[in-house]
Formats: sequence, structure tokens, C-alpha cells
Amino acid sequence: MNQKEKQKIIDERVKNGKIQPLYIPELLEFVGKLTKKEEKISTLQNNDTKALREIFRLTFSPDVNFMLEHKEVKDLEFEDIDIADYSLAPSTLFREFKRLSIFTNEKGQNLRKTKLKILLSQMFSGMYKEDIDLVKAVFTRKLPYKGITANLVKDTFPGLIPEKPQAV
Repeated sequence: MNQKEKQKIIDERVKNGKIQPLYIPELLEFVGKLTKKEEKISTLQNNDTKALREIFRLTFSPDVNFMLEHKEVKDLEFEDIDIADYSLAPSTLFREFKRLSIFTNEKGQNLRKTKLKILLSQMFSGMYKEDIDLVKAVFTRKLPYKGITANLVKDTFPGLIPEKPQAV
């Protein structure tokens, strides 16, 4: 699917600032194209989900440390089933977002890197490509969407991201 076809689909799904059905990479791409900060905040708030907040928290919170390095995630091999449409994906970020914390210092300390890689590979095997790309970007701590920054997230969802790492 080329960029023009993809944009047409996004435009068709946008109605009154709400994207139907919600699809996190699509939402973030749409928000990235908005020019006013107020529009970005409003659109994110209108499309607020637990999965979206968790993606933002894992990406921007200074308290979160990943148990796998970005390079390990980027180079991870998995069974790519080339899913043609998001609605056909056996699994999505909406189903899998709760599992992402096992790859962090919050829940993954007792798992070996080998086990973490296997779990992540299994998760990726059933996901749509854009979801996989977003999860990989979370491990870099920088989302590939224009204007989606820690400051925007702090303004949109106050209290979601702490200002400084909490002392242990």
C-alpha cells in the first residue's frame, strides 16, 4: 500500500476528531500531521485508551528501563505472516499492550534475555506490521511520528509521566 492509499484510508476513518476503528499507529500518524498543539491534545484525549497511555508511559517515563537493548529488538527474528489488513491481525497492540511491561525493569527482571526474546518474537508473529514497528520504536524511547513528544504527552495526560526518575 503506497502512502497516498494509506492517507485516503486514514482520512476516511477520521470523523469529528475520533478515528474509527482505533488503531494506535494510525492515530499517531494522524496526530503527527496536525499543526496546532491544541488539536493534537484534543485528538489524543478523544481517542484515549489504556493501550495508548501504556505506549506513551513506556516510551517516555524515566522510571522505565527495558531488559532488551533496542538493537536486540530491531534484529529480532520472528515469523512474519504479512497481514494484509489490521482487522485481520490475530493480535494487536490493544490485546498485547499489557504484556509489554514484562520487557521492562518493572516485571522482567527475573526472565533471561533468551526468554524475553522468545516472548517478544511470539508477540510479533501475530501482529500487524505498523504495530510491530511502533513497539520497536518504544524500545528506542522515541516515536516516529512528528510532534509526538514527552512534553505533548505530559500536557495531554497530566501525571502519566513523572518528571524525574523515582529513587529506589
